[in-house]
Order: sequence, then C-alpha cells, then structure tokens
Amino acid sequence: AQTVLGQASLQVGQAQQTVDAAEKAIDLLKPLDVANPVICTLLASALTFQAQGYFQIGQTQQGLDAAKDASDLLESMDPGHPGVDVQLAPALAVSSQCYMQSGDPERSMVAADQAVKLFRAAKAANPSVQLGLAGALTLLGASHAELGHAKEAVCAASQAVDLFRQLQAAIP
Repeated sequence: AQTVLGQASLQVGQAQQTVDAAEKAIDLLKPLDVANPVICTLLASALTFQAQGYFQIGQTQQGLDAAKDASDLLESMDPGHPGVDVQLAPALAVSSQCYMQSGDPERSMVAADQAVKLFRAAKAANPSVQLGLAGALTLLGASHAELGHAKEAVCAASQAVDLFRQLQAAIP
C-alpha cells in the first residue's frame, strides 16, 4: 500500500510524499525474503519510486543510489521471470535522468539506451509502456545531444515525438 501511495503522490507532483511513502515501503519489505520474486519486485518498485521522488526534489545522488539498488535487485532475478524487464526499464530511466543531472551524459546515454531496449521489448506484449518508452527516448536523445551526437539525438528525439503524438491522439 505504501508503494501505491508513493506512486500516486508522484503522479500528482508530491515528490517528498513519494520519497516518504517509498521509504516506509522499503523499511517494511527489506527484512522480508528478497529471494521471493514478489517481494523482490515490490521492493524494486518502491526503490524506483523513491529514486524518482529524490530526483524531483533535487537529491540526485540519493535518486541514483535508489535507482541502482532497484536495478541491482531486478538484475539479480531470474531473467525469465515475468515483469522484470518492465520494472527494470523505469529504474534505468531514472538512473539516466540522475546521471544527466549530475553531468555524466555518457552514463546517462548507456542507461537510457538500455531502458529504450527494455521498453521496446515490453511494448510488444504491453502497449501501455509507450509513455515510458517515449520518456526513455527523450533521455537518450538528450544524452546524445549533450555528447555532440547530433544524428543520434535527432533520431531518438523524433521517435519520442512520434510516440507522444500517438499517445496524445489516443486521449479522447
């Protein structure tokens, strides 16, 4: 429930409440058996929301630490477990944001590229991840632009714009 509260707080722009709710969820989940895939994915989800909240309140390093913890947890799971990639992609996208904010566009690009690949793979099975894919493409384009890779930046940004337009057209 705390993770859901964190997600809802994030969606309405209450980043500090997101961090607080995620922290409570993390405190409740950490003592449990993270070898259990359900516990592991719940904990990773809470860490990702915490990372997003930290990023939004300007605590970039804490955001990056939480995103790395989420990524590490998910990468330790059986790759065949359903939903791992769908959860790993947002954690990598937050890592990309934090790297960019901290002045490391190279790492930002690597994390965004991984997120794009995972979102693309997930999109085939779950079209609702399009917003995440569009966001990751935006980050990838920004990272490429920061590194002076104009062609790659334009390509990623164009794909993001196309996805955002498709999403906007789908809203009644």
